[in-house]
Amino acid sequence: MVFICCNKDDGNANLPECEANFEFSDYSLAVGNWWEYRVKDYGFSIIEYEEYELTLEIIYAPNLGEWGGFKCLLTTETGITDTIMLYEWPYVYYSNETGNTNFFNNINLRRSFELGDSWGNTMDTSFVEFCWPNKMVEGELYDTYKTKRNAIGPNYSLNQSIAVAKNVGIVEFEETVFKLGPASNLKMTLLDYHTE
Repeated sequence: MVFICCNKDDGNANLPECEANFEFSDYSLAVGNWWEYRVKDYGFSIIEYEEYELTLEIIYAPNLGEWGGFKCLLTTETGITDTIMLYEWPYVYYSNETGNTNFFNNINLRRSFELGDSWGNTMDTSFVEFCWPNKMVEGELYDTYKTKRNAIGPNYSLNQSIAVAKNVGIVEFEETVFKLGPASNLKMTLLDYHTE
């Protein structure tokens, strides 16, 4: 008779735990901040994609009262792609000004949250799914918080997954959108950044 014993290691036993809270000041927003991403734009495919780099840079802070906000440039290798407004209170909310692109399409990320928090309504809900210490993104390790967003409407649904790190911002973004037909898919991962 032979006995075989094994010990399954899930790889997470020795990882540090995330802090439970993500504070307002942990998401640094200031003129001069920028983030560079690798984009994989699958369009309506699930296999083939177009890959390129995209930079989001905060260039101006108009006076928008208590909501606050920043004007940003989206730039690719071919030049300026779009301008967006990034609103800062109480959510980080990106709104494309021209509608020419779907980068950061209507991200609605609370600036201060705890694990397990949720926000929105029955038609558009976001929640903090879990924290992921030492998540590897493009060769760098970040202590991230994973949020999910699900929105539905007439002939429309949106699923977003966002990994955000303290004092960095969004390190990974995935989105699937259904509009009366096949789904479009987009993934962005952080390559480099500068925050003040």
